[in-house]
Amino acid sequence: MNILKSIIFYPMMWLRGIFLLVGKVLQGFFLLGALLILFAGRGQDYFWPMLLMCSGFSFFFFLLTQFYDQILLKLNPTGNDLFLIQ
Repeated sequence: MNILKSIIFYPMMWLRGIFLLVGKVLQGFFLLGALLILFAGRGQDYFWPMLLMCSGFSFFFFLLTQFYDQILLKLNPTGNDLFLIQ
């Protein structure tokens, strides 16, 4: 079981920086889009669907980056305490 954890853990740890960077950038773009729609899109037909979609995607990418770290903490094959700084 420890070998299987290692096979999954180390590539995920290696790709963690890229994954978090992409996730945070997408989270920020969708949050910025939601703010732009909130201030500039009032009175349009697409206001509520676009606002909810951008807010939802921003929250989805936030959760994805958080769950990625939680998965890494659960898969830690070394038995040592692991501190993941974002």
